[in-house]
Amino acid sequence: MRINLNDAAMREFRVGKLFQETDQHKSSLDFSSDGSRLLVCDIDALTLYNCMRPEQLFQISMKSYQPEVARFTPNSDRVLHSAGKLDGSIRCLDLNTGVHLRLFSGHVDKVNALRFQPNCEYHFMSAGYDNQILLWDIRTHTYTHQFSNLRRPLLAYDPAGLVFAVSSGTERIDLHDVRMLNELPCLSFKYSSNKLANWTQMQFSPDGRSLLLATDHSWCFSVDAFDGHFRQAYTGYANEKRLDLQVCYTPDSKFVLSGADAGRVHVWRASDGEQLAVLKGNNAGPIRCLCFNPRYLMFVSSDLLTLFWVLNPLGDYEVVLKSNALYKPQPLVNGPQTNPMIGTGNYELEEGEIDEEYEMEYEEILPQKAERENVVPWQFMAPLPVFESPVIVGETADDDDLEEGELSDNNDEDQQCEIVKNQLKKMEISDKGR
Repeated sequence: MRINLNDAAMREFRVGKLFQETDQHKSSLDFSSDGSRLLVCDIDALTLYNCMRPEQLFQISMKSYQPEVARFTPNSDRVLHSAGKLDGSIRCLDLNTGVHLRLFSGHVDKVNALRFQPNCEYHFMSAGYDNQILLWDIRTHTYTHQFSNLRRPLLAYDPAGLVFAVSSGTERIDLHDVRMLNELPCLSFKYSSNKLANWTQMQFSPDGRSLLLATDHSWCFSVDAFDGHFRQAYTGYANEKRLDLQVCYTPDSKFVLSGADAGRVHVWRASDGEQLAVLKGNNAGPIRCLCFNPRYLMFVSSDLLTLFWVLNPLGDYEVVLKSNALYKPQPLVNGPQTNPMIGTGNYELEEGEIDEEYEMEYEEILPQKAERENVVPWQFMAPLPVFESPVIVGETADDDDLEEGELSDNNDEDQQCEIVKNQLKKMEISDKGR
């Protein structure tokens, strides 16, 4: 499924649910490849969430290992995590049994980054405070390739899994072909040393055209993945303590998000760096971890609290979602056509597509401000995950204490409740008329 967002939609994200697993700061987030589960890591525990509810599935104590990073393997029932308390080892944990299946030894200091190679079941990379990057095959306990003598190294795979990037300090980025590890880099980009900020995170855009680099200052930036030239800076957020605040792309590569002080998430248009929104969450401290779901219209941020962000069902936006469905085009090939899957929206064939029945992608247009009388927005968004509405409808709380996962009251909650109630009444009247 491909998700296309617009500027208005990015301003409409709200906290749908919150959790606090432990009293520790979270150090990494990772979604499973199908987007259905979330793995949250801190030095005390690994916590697994179901993203379709959302709800906490279970928690595994990690006080004996104190990991800084954890990642799903291609088999989502297993995860890799570092073991900072013990040594520089990496361990493979079976989530079903809670048993460690394999120990990977090679780093001589803590591991701070793990990445699995896309479209590959066995290969992954790790970076550590020992200034090494190691390449591994999950079927063996020893590393298969080593990059040493680096400085604060960062790593990233391109979306196709054919190329990976390795950085050293703020002076160099090397691109390597995964099939020619013993050769020199395919490309090497050199930069003037920047003493104002250190690079703290590197990732390819989902379309593979850019590299996004975060810093321990109050800006992040992107460079061209083909020639290394500077593309765009993203500024305007606070990072007073010079923390390693994480950044991410949306799945369509159109927007960049970054955590910031005071529980804020900043959103920019990736192409020109224009700041579109500053989203305020429930965290009082800085947002250290941030990750957008690769398959569903949601993202997660965390520090002490873990927040699930979803679109405000009463917001003013228009989003185009694409998913596989059997669609039979009408005789008009190149013009807009009614979508038979939902009875609204439109579909326009692209040049070169065949006018016959076949499996293809279709478009769904979300309603603006719930103006469609017969449809409630969170029902209309299927097959996206259904989250609880940010407001309570038809219930009165007996006390003011927040339960785990419950949102604090908004100033305009009564007004929102009335709007939702009116929409539900309209649905009932419409159903009776049928």
